[in-house]
Amino acid sequence: MIYLLIFFGLWLGINLVIDPFLYLLVGICFFVFVFKRFLKTRGIIVLCSFCFGIVLSHINFDFNKENFKGVIIEAKDSYALFSSSLEKLYIENDEYGFEVGDILNIQGEKIVFESNSISPAFDFKKYLSSKGVKYELVVKNVDVYFSSFFRINKIKSNFLHRFDETTASILNMILFSNGEIDEINYPFERLHLGRFISSSGMYIYLFINMFTYLFSFFFKKKWAKIFSLLVLIPYFILLFPKFSLLRIVLLQILRWVNTYLLNRRFHYLELVSLTGIFFLLCDFTYAYQDSFVLGFFMPIGFYYSSRAISTNIKNLTLRKICVAISMWIYFIPYEIKYYQEVNILTSFYQIIFTPFFILLGVLSLFSLYFIPLSIPINFIGSMTNSIASFFSNILFCVHLPPFSNLGIILFNIFYYLLIYFLTIKLMMFFKRGLLIISTLFLFYSLPIENYITIEVSFINVGQGDSTLIRYRNTSILIDTGGLSYYDVGKDVLYPFFKQNRIYKIDYLITTHDDFDHVGALYSLSHYVPIKNYITESESFPLKINDNLILYNYNTYFD
Repeated sequence: MIYLLIFFGLWLGINLVIDPFLYLLVGICFFVFVFKRFLKTRGIIVLCSFCFGIVLSHINFDFNKENFKGVIIEAKDSYALFSSSLEKLYIENDEYGFEVGDILNIQGEKIVFESNSISPAFDFKKYLSSKGVKYELVVKNVDVYFSSFFRINKIKSNFLHRFDETTASILNMILFSNGEIDEINYPFERLHLGRFISSSGMYIYLFINMFTYLFSFFFKKKWAKIFSLLVLIPYFILLFPKFSLLRIVLLQILRWVNTYLLNRRFHYLELVSLTGIFFLLCDFTYAYQDSFVLGFFMPIGFYYSSRAISTNIKNLTLRKICVAISMWIYFIPYEIKYYQEVNILTSFYQIIFTPFFILLGVLSLFSLYFIPLSIPINFIGSMTNSIASFFSNILFCVHLPPFSNLGIILFNIFYYLLIYFLTIKLMMFFKRGLLIISTLFLFYSLPIENYITIEVSFINVGQGDSTLIRYRNTSILIDTGGLSYYDVGKDVLYPFFKQNRIYKIDYLITTHDDFDHVGALYSLSHYVPIKNYITESESFPLKINDNLILYNYNTYFD
């Protein structure tokens, strides 16, 4: 338990810089609990971990210079992250094609990074900030000291070209944790499975267990597990530095050490906590990333909810269903953050698709080692996509704005209190607590404000115009915007409507036919019902209701 407390104290201390008042308040409550529940010695140790986290978060590696020597730690087609003197910098990668492991000397100018993203659903600047990246390095000259032997992006591309377009898109999410959404994999995003596919890593556990089983015919189980991890090294290199894989590999190594060298001295939660502490000490910015929070706090929540449910439910099938639902409930704040809505059937879809994802993941890992499995993988990929396309038309979603940091903290406190009451069988407190949190969430999800307020919003669609007039529950959109290189309808307007609890457009008015005013119309119509489409000037004055009449002043005085 002490390692779990130290881990949480360290995480709280690091996050204090994000929201000092909120995390200090949570920290005080946490330490009151620790000092009352445990020995004072443990409380002092946990308090020290909290203070150490504060110190870590205030370490500044902001260096001003013209020459930057370092290594590429993450590489995409369009950008790369460059580590120099323990500082992470953003550099554009379109022209250079840098890969992870390239050692460079870059002459350039460091400027504050500014993102031109217009999507309300994804803030790229905030995303980079969570990784500790605040500055962009404008490259003037590059000297390559060492070029990595593994051209990872090229290897990934060559591998995916073995499969048809549909299967390759799914494997890109499963095998390489690529969360970019296109027309092919959008059904999975509609079902809220995109991040579940790319970050769960369940197929990796099965892959390790399968090789452990095979090697156990030739070696003792102790060494079979080691060899199964060694088989994973090429894939580990391809996916480096993906956090989910790093976490899985390190945790498997610690479990092996704990089992065979330490005679099971540590409990599973202690190993999870030690893994988390290790990551935070290596790079404290992990504490700001959702992948870290979900990667460590969800297993903790899963452990305690499983224990609580098993003490009250004896039926195995019902127990598994309840555990799945409890995990979905825990994920709700992040589901809202990623998708601006809650899909009531998310747990059901996860249960349905998990076997397909695991099977595709395991087979594609074998295929990565040049085992010819393209035909069955393509078949399973096409079938999975067809099923997802079918279910994507059956949605029960509630549109919601994202929780604030305070909302997420309060949600987690209520969640663990309910688990605690269930564990000690205080059913009266459990039922009342469940009723309170359900009632609060119900009021949060109802679009009450939309029925009593009037609002005009000028939506940032890049080049072009788009204006939303909301008169109580009547929505009027004037122009949609449109960009040739960006799906404004799907990536800007639809997330904006979901955040504002808008389920339909009563009137869509287009002022003229230029692409930057109507280009997103076709895409938008796929996601939001449009009841009336107004294009003709003769339609004005347009009477919406008894209190709202729209005039076209180009023709008003004719």
